[in-house]
Amino acid sequence: HQGQFTIKCTGVMGFVDFYAVLGVNRSSSDLDIKRSYRSKALSLHPNKNETPEAAEEFLLVSEALEILSSAKDRADFDSDEIAFARRRGAQGAYTKDQALKLFSDFFGTENPFGVIEQNVDGVFPSEADLAKPEPDAINVSLQVTLEELFTGVQKHVEVQVTTQDASGTIASEQRTIAVDVKAGSRDGAQLHFARKANDLTGDVCVKLCQLPHSSLQCKGDNLHFTAQITLLQALTGADVVINALDGRVLNYHISDIIDSSYVKVVTGEGMTKSDGSRGDLCIHFNTRFPKAVNDLQKELFSFALCMPAGLNDERRKQIEDALHDRVPKPPAEDEE
Repeated sequence: HQGQFTIKCTGVMGFVDFYAVLGVNRSSSDLDIKRSYRSKALSLHPNKNETPEAAEEFLLVSEALEILSSAKDRADFDSDEIAFARRRGAQGAYTKDQALKLFSDFFGTENPFGVIEQNVDGVFPSEADLAKPEPDAINVSLQVTLEELFTGVQKHVEVQVTTQDASGTIASEQRTIAVDVKAGSRDGAQLHFARKANDLTGDVCVKLCQLPHSSLQCKGDNLHFTAQITLLQALTGADVVINALDGRVLNYHISDIIDSSYVKVVTGEGMTKSDGSRGDLCIHFNTRFPKAVNDLQKELFSFALCMPAGLNDERRKQIEDALHDRVPKPPAEDEE
């Protein structure tokens, strides 16, 4: 127990149940959340309550409102509280300045208590204001290459926003937003940018759209490459050359028999992860069969595949001599 709240804790340092902080549940509406914050924040504000317990609880209710009033943060919290707590903790402690700014933005004044004493109406958000839905988000697609997702990049998008100044004048403006695409981002990831205080339009949501890569595909944390090989290579070995996303040239020799299900997995050469580690590189193979074979080739295939694996040197030499004049030089690896 902390003052007025029962806070649900786990083994993760700094984790609190923000629903419990505000005295609401997971099915509570945005309006219920704002009503609860309004009531608790007024009683816990430093100008109204100077106890150390109230100061701590004021920070908690403020952080709870900030998280639960954001559709994205609320969804992230609901889906995995522990992971959310770790990410939130990495951002540092919620501060008094943040709580006071949230309070000021919510009530429209830094000190609503003075206004109350003067019996002036219109300071607090009305029920109609609290129930007013947030404006629709501005959705923007941002094209990125697989290399940019791998290494990270800063790009810019242009959006059209509508603003209203203090005099009530409404205007439209073109705004440039710098988008920091972190290394290890994925196709389809969405980055949110909060609207400014005087914006009539909603938050900006930027969706990353990966352009097709010439040779690699990203699936989860792994990169996939398909090598084109001949039947001869499938049976006798193949060399694979891959241009990596970081500019290196990767060379691999495959000495195994390569059947239709064979996959060569190279650990740690895949996509960048959010923690800086790497997924795997999975090399698949597409075997090109010859378009036709003659009778001699069929005979030799049959002979070779029926030949016992363990031949002594003398028997091997006899077979080589017998075939020397009948067998042409093997085709180059790039011939079918």
